[in-house]
Amino acid sequence: MGGRLTSPVIADGRVYVSQIDTHTLFALNQTDGQRVWKYTAGARVDSPPTIEQGRVVFGCADGWIYCLNQDDGQLVWRYRAAPMDRRTMAYEQLESLWPVHGSVLIKENIIWAVSGRSNFLDGGLRLLRLDLATGRKISETIMDETNPETGNNLQEKLQILQMPVGLPDILSSDEKFVYMRSQKFDLEGNRIEIGPVSGDFAKQGGAQRGEGVHLFAPMGFLDDTWFHRSYWVMGRNFAGGHGGYYQAGKYAPSGRIMVNGDGYVYGYGRKPEYLRWTTTMEHQLFAASPTPPEVPDNFGKGNGANADAGLHLQDSRLYRHWILPIKKSRLKPG
Repeated sequence: MGGRLTSPVIADGRVYVSQIDTHTLFALNQTDGQRVWKYTAGARVDSPPTIEQGRVVFGCADGWIYCLNQDDGQLVWRYRAAPMDRRTMAYEQLESLWPVHGSVLIKENIIWAVSGRSNFLDGGLRLLRLDLATGRKISETIMDETNPETGNNLQEKLQILQMPVGLPDILSSDEKFVYMRSQKFDLEGNRIEIGPVSGDFAKQGGAQRGEGVHLFAPMGFLDDTWFHRSYWVMGRNFAGGHGGYYQAGKYAPSGRIMVNGDGYVYGYGRKPEYLRWTTTMEHQLFAASPTPPEVPDNFGKGNGANADAGLHLQDSRLYRHWILPIKKSRLKPG
């Protein structure tokens, strides 16, 4: 099994992994690695499937969502998430104009997935909710260049170095909401809180706290370029550009890759005092509380350069309050 492979998922004694460029999903025996079955879809499958209720469900770059039987890999149903079967060339292969990421979200026997490439291309993105058992469509939410609150162009939601989420990603969820990057949806599939939580850098501390804090990747969970201005965040918001990329990392746990569990956020990231104009790129393993401390009212106050200097002077003190570098003893099994 050569070529580009996705990360694996393990369920019920089997390992599931996709060979991306050959469009093929493999089910392997967890004990000896022997192939149990394989299934070839209509285009690239960029991330591993989701396993639930004896079903193996995944999206595909051909614009379809597939549901296979977990035992033998036979097709149970498939649903065309793309509004029509229209193709384009991408990296020397045909793909739909509305591809779907491989890893879909399943919550209470409802499949959540997004088709499309951008809010601003080919009619936008489509958030779909499907019944796991039958593939029947429950709802569809279209996200395009229109602000659904006013009917005007979405650009009216732009704020300082921030804009509404316009690109798809693998979805995540907590008990109350579903998320696509920093975009929040209610459990009926409605897009809520469209646009940045706050465009005021002085309020970035508060923007990373409260209801809706979740683990997200502004550049997408599948991005593997590790550009130093992009990183995962345990928060609600992210600003871009040379003057905004470091803001979220000052106030919320952040890193190149992170996981949330057992009351801590674990990650591999930079110290907040290095998130600015600096050549220091060192990263470290850390464990942190998912809820950072309240930011003092006078944090970084001042005028012009003094305000920026105030942020730098207090960064390390704020950092030490909530981040705990992982010691070797914590890395031992058990």
